Amino acid sequence: AQGGGSPAMFAASDPSVPASAADCNTTEQLKAWRKQSLGRVDQYTPKAYQHFADAPIEQEYSKNIARLTGEPESAAAPATPRSAAACKTQGELKAWRRAQEKQIKQWVPKGFQSNALKPIEQDYEK
Repeated sequence: AQGGGSPAMFAASDPSVPASAADCNTTEQLKAWRKQSLGRVDQYTPKAYQHFADAPIEQEYSKNIARLTGEPESAAAPATPRSAAACKTQGELKAWRRAQEKQIKQWVPKGFQSNALKPIEQDYEK
């Protein structure tokens, strides 16, 4: 026998679950897709890195649940401008800054955050 784990470890995914969130036509299918996708992350990704793989799955789930239910993806908050220069009001500028800082605090290791936050502060002050 060849090494490399049990056959169950490499079992095929459930064929009744769509391969992508965009292929789902019902909320039940989408929930099954999410459960299966997160299950793969849990199975094959080290615990310390799972949040990196979980985030895009959750984003796809949110986008597609909005598509299936006919609701806006983020009904509570308007889209944040992509750059400080694109902001038209002080409120948009503050929202842009908060969104940028949130991303850095979520994804950049603590020891490097101050360097990553400097350009955001510079753009904010312009």
